[in-house]
Amino acid sequence: KVIQDGLRMVADLFREPLLAILLLGNLFYLNWKLTLIILTLLPFILVFLKQISKSLRKYVIFGQENLEKITSIIKESLDGVRIIQSFNLEKTMSDKLQTQTNEYLEIRKKVHSRIEIMGPVTELVATALILSIFFYFSIEVAKGNTTTGAVLAYITSLLMINQPIKKLQESYVRIQETV
Repeated sequence: KVIQDGLRMVADLFREPLLAILLLGNLFYLNWKLTLIILTLLPFILVFLKQISKSLRKYVIFGQENLEKITSIIKESLDGVRIIQSFNLEKTMSDKLQTQTNEYLEIRKKVHSRIEIMGPVTELVATALILSIFFYFSIEVAKGNTTTGAVLAYITSLLMINQPIKKLQESYVRIQETV
């Protein structure tokens, strides 16, 4: 399963950028001015993604260190089971393991909360962008500067570019989680 997911991520890292570039070219072809305006939002999204990734990396490292402590406690308990029993340390070792496990679960919650916040933020930005584009095109159609077909083509390309960006974003986050 892990290998299959890894191969899927690698395939996404090759296919999705190509698809995004082709769709971006189509957007420039249909309305280069509007596309340039939209691309000015890109640096803000990238800064947000970088901040989340940096935070993710930090917590993933903490999680790995904590998991090592848990493994060490289990090994210590198994290796010294007779000593633990003879000195009545079962409760102490159990408490020690429980504490480390709770710390690990808290770290994993933080990792998952950071992963999960990216989706809604991206959706919010996309929704605001679509509303702005509809407003822009309604003015352009009213002035007679564009046709309804050109509007539909532009919006379709813009909506289609969302999927490769989402997959790239997801792959990037997963890669940061595993590094």
